[in-house]
Amino acid sequence: MLKENVDRLGDLLLTPLILDRKILLFKAALAELLEGLQKYLNYLDLASKKMSANHQQHEPVRLARQTSVVEGNNHADKEYEKLKQEMEKVDYYEPVELC
Repeated sequence: MLKENVDRLGDLLLTPLILDRKILLFKAALAELLEGLQKYLNYLDLASKKMSANHQQHEPVRLARQTSVVEGNNHADKEYEKLKQEMEKVDYYEPVELC
């Protein structure tokens, strides 16, 4: 379904439209969206092929003894502890939207 919609979007870009500035800006944004969707479709296709290949293998893709452990970051914990202590001092906390 995504592929059909991407194809329709491509067809829409080929449609001759009035050469108004706003239409040209819209068409450029649409072209950028289409490019991103096509890249995403290619990624999904490759991921699907890799997954199918992995499922058809007789042995596991990753052996249990090949697992690795990622060490935590103690510095981040200390920074969050400072934030927690500061927020406990405040009677009322209201989040502020920064965007």
